Amino acid sequence: MNQIGIAAESQRQQELLAQRRQQTYDRIRRTCITLFSATVIGAGFYYRQDLQNLFSEKFGIGVGPKIDSATSKSLNELQTQAAKRDKALDEINK
Repeated sequence: MNQIGIAAESQRQQELLAQRRQQTYDRIRRTCITLFSATVIGAGFYYRQDLQNLFSEKFGIGVGPKIDSATSKSLNELQTQAAKRDKALDEINK
C-alpha cells in the first residue's frame, strides 16, 4: 500500500513539474510572438516611405506627391512665370 502511495505522489509531482514547464514555455512563446509582432509593426512604421516606394514600383500603386512649403513656393513661381509668358505671347500675337 505504501508503495502505491509513493508512486502516486511521484507521478503527481512529475505532472506538476510538466505543467509548470508547459506554463513557462507558453509564457516564453507568447513573449517571443509579441516581440516579433512589435518588431514587424515598428519596422513597417520606420520604413514606411521605402515600403510605399517599393510597392508603387512593383505593383503600380501610386502615392500622391507631397507638397511642402518649398514645393508650394516653386509651384507659385512656375505659375507666375507661366502667366508672364502667356501675357508676352498674347502681346506678340496681337
